[in-house]
Order: sequence, then structure tokens, then C-alpha cells
Amino acid sequence: MKYAKERKEAVLRKMLPPSNRSIQEIAAEESISEATLYLWRKAARGERGGCCQTGRRPRKGGDLRTSTRSYRSG
Repeated sequence: MKYAKERKEAVLRKMLPPSNRSIQEIAAEESISEATLYLWRKAARGERGGCCQTGRRPRKGGDLRTSTRSYRSG
């Protein structure tokens, strides 16, 4: 099933603060499968850039952009 861009955006906003709704709650309320919502969230994270286009967050105390090569000697 194809969903309108506006509906996707409205549903994704429910996952963000201040609502912070769970995918399970939203799936039940909107009659959209959890798998679809996980895919939408993954795609939205990719569009926002994320670190290195992976959607991963920097590690605590470190930055994913820092190359391990800079720590190697010789």
C-alpha cells in the first residue's frame, strides 16, 4: 500500500519529542504494520544525514568521523 508523504511525515512526528510514542502504539493506532514504521524511521534517519550516512550516533566519548588510523603509530 502506498501512503501519502504528508501522512508518513505526520506519523513519523509521533515518534519524536515531545510525544515519543512507540512504534507498537503508532502501528495499532494508525493501522500500519510495525515493519513499515521501522522502514519509514530508518529512511527518515538516512535523510537527516546521520553520521557517515549510516544513521548511527557517535560513540560516547568519541566521534565516528575520527579515523582509527590517526591513533596508529608508524
